[in-house]
Amino acid sequence: MQPTWLKCETTQNWIPQMTTEPTSMTGRLWNTLRLLPVLACVVLGARAHAASLPNGSVGAIAPPRTDTPSLCSDSVAAFRRVVSEFQGRQQNTAISVGVVHHGHTVFREATGSASLETGMRADPAMAFSIASITKAFTGVALLKLVEARRIDLDAEIQRCVPDFPRHPSGRPVTLRMLVHHLGAARHWGPERNERLYARHFDDVHDILALFRDDPWVPDLAPLTRYAYSSYGYDVLAMAIQTASGASFQQFLTQAVLSPLNLASVQFDRPGLGGVRRPSRYSWYDLADFHELTDAPQRVPDWDYSYNTAADGPDRQRG
Repeated sequence: MQPTWLKCETTQNWIPQMTTEPTSMTGRLWNTLRLLPVLACVVLGARAHAASLPNGSVGAIAPPRTDTPSLCSDSVAAFRRVVSEFQGRQQNTAISVGVVHHGHTVFREATGSASLETGMRADPAMAFSIASITKAFTGVALLKLVEARRIDLDAEIQRCVPDFPRHPSGRPVTLRMLVHHLGAARHWGPERNERLYARHFDDVHDILALFRDDPWVPDLAPLTRYAYSSYGYDVLAMAIQTASGASFQQFLTQAVLSPLNLASVQFDRPGLGGVRRPSRYSWYDLADFHELTDAPQRVPDWDYSYNTAADGPDRQRG
C-alpha cells in the first residue's frame, strides 16, 4: 500500500494520507497498527477508557527516506488545534500525541494534567494505557495464525477452547463471530469489583472462570445483532494461546510487537517499576457506572489483567 502526499500550501513539505486499501483483512489490520502513530491519540480520563498512540518507537516500520521533511509550521499549528479541540470536547484529563513520518518522529507533544491532585503536567514520555486498542493487537495476532493455517476463523470456538460453553440456542459460535462482536457473548458485569482488581491473571485461560457460568447476553442468539464484548476477545486470546502453543502474551510480543519494533508497548501490572505514568480518571462512577458531570473520578491503580486481550493491560510510553 502506497501513500499519497498532501503538500502544505506555504512550503514544499508533505504529510502522508493513506488512500488505498490493502486487499486482505490481515493487511488492513496490520496497516492499522502501522498507522496508529498518525491516527491515534493517547487519551487519559476519556468518557470510556483511554486510547493511545505510539511515537518514535515504530521507526523501523517503514524504510526511512533521505528526503524526509519536517512538518511545516501550519501543520504543527493544525495538529495543536485539533488536539485542543478534541481534549475540550471529550473533557480528557491529558492527551499525548505523536506523529511518525517515514520512520521519523515529526510531532510529539502532551497536554493536560498527569495528576489533578498534584498538578503534574502530562509528558509524552509517560506511559499511557491503550485500553481497547488492545483489541486491534489481538486481532492481528489471530490473523497471523490464520495466515499460517494454524487456526480457522469459521471453526467453532470450542475447537480451541473446549471448556467454553455452547450457546443454549444450539447455534454455533465461531471465532469470526467473536471478532465482530456477533457471538452473543456478554461484556463484563458485576464481577468487576475491587476484589477482582486486586487479582492478577498470568494465564488468559484463567479469566474464563469469571463468566463461564453466565457467558451470554440474555435472549440474544449468535449472529442476531452486534453486542460489544471484551470477554469475547479474552476467549479469542485463549484460542490464540492454544493454537500457537505459547502464552498469549508471548505470542503477541513475538508475532506483532517485535516485528513492529513496538518495544515500548508492554503488558502492564500494578507496581511495574521504571515507568512514569499519568493517573487514571473516569467520567463514570466507579461503583454504579452512572455518568459524572462535574469532575472525573480518580481511578485506583487497579490490575486490569482480567481483560488481558481486550481492555488495556498494554502500555505505551515514549
